[in-house]
Amino acid sequence: MADADYIVDGVLTEGEAWVPLISTTLSGNATNVDFYLNDYGSGNTQLNTSQYVELVMIGSVRQLHGGSGEYTGSMRCQFGSSVSLATAYYQTYWYGASQNGDIHTELSDAYVGYSASNSADADIWTGFISRFGPVSTGTMKQAEHTVFNDVNYQSTENQMTVTYNSLMDDGIIDMIRMTGNTPSGFITGSRFDLYGVLPRMVQ
Repeated sequence: MADADYIVDGVLTEGEAWVPLISTTLSGNATNVDFYLNDYGSGNTQLNTSQYVELVMIGSVRQLHGGSGEYTGSMRCQFGSSVSLATAYYQTYWYGASQNGDIHTELSDAYVGYSASNSADADIWTGFISRFGPVSTGTMKQAEHTVFNDVNYQSTENQMTVTYNSLMDDGIIDMIRMTGNTPSGFITGSRFDLYGVLPRMVQ
């Protein structure tokens, strides 16, 4: 079995645990933002996700809802094999000012949380952190999302959301699709940064 890309002659050569993989800032509105992690239509063979234990996405987003008084719009994601993205995610989530929870099967995509929309107070963007893994081991895949909204000081839509998704698939994670579940999706300027996390750091 060949060594991972960050091992040369038995020596770890990557000094950082988090390796930047993809950074995308939207130049126009987009409903779906796709991240191909191997050579499936993108040509990014150098990304080879098999060497990472997990993937971490950090985002700063805002959505275009199209309706007045709509301060937030939901975000969804799909992750797993880019050849055929799975459609059966089990999930648990907590949200709101008090503890609210639910668990159920999502038939088509996984719930992430809510992001600010165009009706929110001016220049408010929602930040989120999503972790996906284990990337390539033969176990079921998981995602953990943390999202916080303070979209309007008078709005009841301000909320903290923590979501866990489980995918009943033991294949490699080689694609992530983030979806803005509003009429026009994520707006120009929304940014997504994806990192690969190595098993350990060089001392």
